[in-house]
Amino acid sequence: SVAAEGRQDNGLCLIIGMEYTTSEGDFLLFGPFEDLRPGLAAPELLRLVNERGGAAVAAHPFRQGRKTREYLVRDGLCNIVEGLNGRNRQEENRRTAAWRDHYAVGLIGGSDAHSAVELGRSTTTFHMPIQNSTDMVKALKSGEFTMSGTLNQRKKSKSK
Repeated sequence: SVAAEGRQDNGLCLIIGMEYTTSEGDFLLFGPFEDLRPGLAAPELLRLVNERGGAAVAAHPFRQGRKTREYLVRDGLCNIVEGLNGRNRQEENRRTAAWRDHYAVGLIGGSDAHSAVELGRSTTTFHMPIQNSTDMVKALKSGEFTMSGTLNQRKKSKSK
């Protein structure tokens, strides 16, 4: 059976969102976006998210081969950035601090977990109760969050 959004029997809160890939970066989207057509350009996607009252987060913005274009943050099209990603190399995570300092963006943490053992490597602490995606969007848009978690990200592999 498919779990419904909200508080689960085990105490976890399930929030439904999506990762949307564009040629100018990947974005974590929260809000009513089930009908988004594929292939939107990043500026169009971010404007649509804003118009629909949702929230967008630049996912792993400095990951090699999947970088977020800086102008999207600089020009205010996306003002929340994944600053700590559990699957990034440490250097990729460190580079987000410059965007925080230059553009006053909010930073979240995310495990980017592909298996249970990866859960919780990087997290976001919300400063208000979160019961559903509406609450999460409100917290993200109002800055009621703090990046948290560990720094046990993948280390850059040494080539031989």
